Amino acid sequence: GADIEEASRRIEEGQHVLNEYSRQHNL
Repeated sequence: GADIEEASRRIEEGQHVLNEYSRQHNL
C-alpha cells in the first residue's frame, strides 16, 4: 500500500511541475 501512495504522490507532483512548466513556456 505504501508504495502505491508514494507513486501516486510523485505522479501528482510531476503533473504539477508539468503544468507550471507549460504555463511558463506557453505550450
